[in-house]
Amino acid sequence: MDSKVLIVDDVETNRLILEDIIENMGCEPVLADSGKMALELVSKAQPQLILTDISMPEMDGYELCRILKSNEQTKQIPIVFISAFDHPEDIVEGLPWRRGLYHKAVCDGSHRSARRRPSASVQRKAGEN
Repeated sequence: MDSKVLIVDDVETNRLILEDIIENMGCEPVLADSGKMALELVSKAQPQLILTDISMPEMDGYELCRILKSNEQTKQIPIVFISAFDHPEDIVEGLPWRRGLYHKAVCDGSHRSARRRPSASVQRKAGEN
């Protein structure tokens, strides 16, 4: 496993579901239960992708993104917001960082079918952000 994916969520169940998905894609998951912990882990783990919840105590996903995108060492890491938020204003909040990747979380067990590696075009697109 070469590619590391940092998963940031204060809800353990969500972290475990995403960990399962990432492992089945052949990547190495790195888990953080807060934005603060994510900031501590990002320089050590050097992930190729960050999946973060938006609504977390102390530091939300938007603030985590602001900090990472203002740092020369981490600004090129693609960030995907994973959230149950689906109001347009919630989605627009993440746009100033040009992430353009927003996934509405649906916990219905369908994660078990997500076992393929992302296509080359998806990996290329994530690398551009």
